[in-house]
Parts: sequence; C-alpha cells; structure tokens
Amino acid sequence: MSEHADTPDLEELKRRAVEGDRESQARLGFAFATGRGVERDPSQALIWYRKAAESGHVAAQYNVADMCLARRDYDGALAWFSKAAASGDPDASFNIALLHQRGLGVAQDDAEAVRWFKLAAEAGSARAMYDLGLAYLEGRGVASDADSARTWLTRAAVAGVSGAREVLEALKSN
Repeated sequence: MSEHADTPDLEELKRRAVEGDRESQARLGFAFATGRGVERDPSQALIWYRKAAESGHVAAQYNVADMCLARRDYDGALAWFSKAAASGDPDASFNIALLHQRGLGVAQDDAEAVRWFKLAAEAGSARAMYDLGLAYLEGRGVASDADSARTWLTRAAVAGVSGAREVLEALKSN
C-alpha cells in the first residue's frame, strides 16, 4: 500500500474525507491500514479506500484490489485491479496476469496471463519482465522464443529482480 507523506492532522483529514476529497479518503484508508495516527483497523481502511477508489483514485483502487486478494475475493480483486490497470498502473496489470496464470477468479489462461504480463512489463513492472521472460523461455502461453526470453530476463535483471541473473546464466551454459 502506498505511503502518504505530509498527512494533515487526523481531524482535518477526517473532515476532508467526509466532505468527499478522494485524496483525503485514500490517506485515511492508509492511516487505518497501517495504524499511523489511529488504531489499525482493516475494515475502516477498506471503507475509506473504497470511497476514494470509487472516485477514481488509482492507488486506492489498487489497495482495494489488494485487500480483496488478501481475503481471497478474486472477483473483487480482478474488478479493482482492472480499474487501476485501465489508468495505467503496471502493478495492477501484473496482478491481473497472476490471476489468469493461476486461474483465480477467472479460468486459468496462460495466453491471457502473457498478454497482461506484457502490458505490465512494457509499463515498467520488473516482476512482469521476469515472468514474461520465463513464459517465452518455457513456451507457456506464447510460442517459445529464446531471444525474447533473454531480452525480458535481461531487463528484469537490470531492474534488480532476484533470479533473473541466474536464469540468464543457465541459458548461457546451455
């Protein structure tokens, strides 16, 4: 969940959130999610994140999806990740790929997972670069393509994904 700096005092934050300010709603959700300035309360966090998410706050949409995922509400997770992904959130696209890859809330579909991994990777998600590289390497959901696998695994390694360098080293020795 994203962190919010320069949070106004709690009463002011609550006033703004109640008045409908979506940034304040998201910040209040964060406060309840983390226990910053208030007692930690995941149900209140979800309420405030959802209010902000319904107003189009992308980080709040992601946070609602993440909370749904934690509760194994895969339909809710997919719906909220989809809203965040539509606004360009690469981590949301990555999570949609994982849902398709694992068949959570949707039929298991490696080709659809690859489509979402590619969207996320092209938007900068290092984890998606790694998983896309593995998909090309293994021919999972896409035709096996060693050059594409190397390209994506190299990008993941440069981005610091653990494991990408080891896979690349193993490819060199083959």
